[in-house]
Amino acid sequence: MAPKATAFLHAAEACAGRKLSGAKVTPQSGGSNAATATVITDQWQGFIKLTPAHFAPQLAAERSGIEAIANSGAIRTPAVLGSGLSQDEDFSWLAMERLQLYPLDDASAAALGEQLAHLHAPVDKNYGWHCDGFIGDNEQPNDESDNWVEFFRDQRLGFQLHLAASQGFEHIAETGYELLENLPQLFSGYSPTPCLIHGDLWPGNAARLADGTAVIFDPAAYYGDHEAELGMCELFGGFPPTFRAAYQTVKPLDASYAVRRYLYRLYHLLNHLTLFGAEYEAKATALINRLNNEIR
Repeated sequence: MAPKATAFLHAAEACAGRKLSGAKVTPQSGGSNAATATVITDQWQGFIKLTPAHFAPQLAAERSGIEAIANSGAIRTPAVLGSGLSQDEDFSWLAMERLQLYPLDDASAAALGEQLAHLHAPVDKNYGWHCDGFIGDNEQPNDESDNWVEFFRDQRLGFQLHLAASQGFEHIAETGYELLENLPQLFSGYSPTPCLIHGDLWPGNAARLADGTAVIFDPAAYYGDHEAELGMCELFGGFPPTFRAAYQTVKPLDASYAVRRYLYRLYHLLNHLTLFGAEYEAKATALINRLNNEIR
């Protein structure tokens, strides 16, 4: 059931703690499970995301990621204003600061690269997160582990390969399982350290304010290897070259990332395969074959 304008208004009123008069509700683009709108009144304004009530864990995970990134002080995010269930409990909602956003330019992309490198400072944490999350509308397991290769094997690639097999992409799963068995070889001589990562950072989840401040949103956050973040950053058009150059002035990349970048791209292509179907099958297969050839 798609939410009506009144559902967004009721969420805004729940967040504001009072009735709001003269509200202008403007729908925005959203994901397959989420509908979004801005709500503007003389007394309150914000950006509201609504999902069916049973997707409340998805919004809770998003909120925890936004707040963790904000608390790092490294990168601007929309401030979280509140979250909850609608009065009739049909919808869960997340209210955030309303920001006027613009596409990144070279200068703001450079600022984002530098700030992301600071976000990726080592932390004394295990890999994973305090709860399972979501990558798009797919679940993203986050059981904590002190071993990155095992974590990525079991809770990232392995999970997606099992999901692909269950959807009829058995050939991809078979070649992918060969990659899983030999995954440690891709990490020979490289020892990552946990850091906070956005987890789903592509150009659609980053923008700038009018003053050039970089902003990121819609995270799938967890503690992982910083290279996993950059692999996603290179997909779907990638960021301007100034982004990577600025990142590396703060946090240079290991030379062997030139191979592992394809591993991290693969996870997100598999996720798109299991979300959106065969359009991504050839690209995912090509990456698996490329990585297996590196190992053989």
